[in-house]
Amino acid sequence: MAKAKKKQPKKEKSSQEEKEKLPFPRATVTNMIRKHLDPGKQIKGRVKVEMNKWLGHMVEKISKEMNSYPYTYVDYSMFQDAVEKYTKLEEIAEERDRILKYLDKIKSDCDFLEREVKKKFEVEDEQEFAE
Repeated sequence: MAKAKKKQPKKEKSSQEEKEKLPFPRATVTNMIRKHLDPGKQIKGRVKVEMNKWLGHMVEKISKEMNSYPYTYVDYSMFQDAVEKYTKLEEIAEERDRILKYLDKIKSDCDFLEREVKKKFEVEDEQEFAE
């Protein structure tokens, strides 16, 4: 007598399909995320899946960039060139913050100079009218 196969619920089936489509082992990505989170913090399943997909997409983009070279090999300098725009993002954000702080300082200096000029010329204008 053959045992009847139980059908898997649709939810389990779709999560298994997602696991098969993921570029990296789910546990590897989860462990990497967990290293940078506070102990005891939970990671929702969707985050694990989307991080995995995003990492796969980044590998794809960087690989295509390295493939654009006309050589039959890929070396470290090509890799560095391909990832440069992603590693420079942090530096660009820091530079942006530095420029904004500098502009704020210039604005405050201009405000100060404006007050000084108004103060000086108000005194001179009052003296002229007094004569």
